[in-house]
Amino acid sequence: MGAITFLIQSSASAQLQVEHAKLFAGDGASIDFYGRSVAISGSYAIVGANKTEAPDPATGNIINDAGSAYLYEKGPD
Repeated sequence: MGAITFLIQSSASAQLQVEHAKLFAGDGASIDFYGRSVAISGSYAIVGANKTEAPDPATGNIINDAGSAYLYEKGPD
């Protein structure tokens, strides 16, 4: 299972603030390419996993490399 770590730095009043967050895909496998694409906007991060498999809703057959997107929201400080 893959993981991605975000490091956010900002300086205010000569202090350095650093936040760490390790995000996991609870249903992920090491071959899913979790974290290959990431977008961050405000308090949200979306992390892609472009090699995940998913069932086709119409047939129930497995779709290889269907892909997944995981949306995370930063909690209160």
